[in-house]
Amino acid sequence: MNKLAQLIHEEIRRKGVISFERFMERAQYEPKLGYYETQRDVGKNGDFFTSVSVGALFGELLAFQFAQWLESIGGSVQLIEAGAHDGQLSCDVLNALERWHPNT
Repeated sequence: MNKLAQLIHEEIRRKGVISFERFMERAQYEPKLGYYETQRDVGKNGDFFTSVSVGALFGELLAFQFAQWLESIGGSVQLIEAGAHDGQLSCDVLNALERWHPNT
C-alpha cells in the first residue's frame, strides 16, 4: 500500500466512513502525494488526452468563432485561458487568428 492509501485508511480508521467527495479530495490534492500533485504530463506521454493535446483543431475552431464575435462588436477584447495546462490552447487560437483573420 502506498503512502497516500495509508493516509486515507488512517483517516477512515479514526473517523469512520468518509464521503466519496473526501476520498477524491485526498486522492487528487493531497500535498506531495495526490494525483494533481504528482502527475504533470498530459498527452501521448501522460495519463490522458485533452482536445488541445491532440492538435490545433479545437483552437482553430474557437478562433473562427472569436473572429466572428470580434467583427460583430467592433472592438478589442482580452482572451484569458483559465486553468490552462501550458497555454497551448491560447497559442492555437492566436495562431489561427493571425493566419486566417489577421485584421481581427
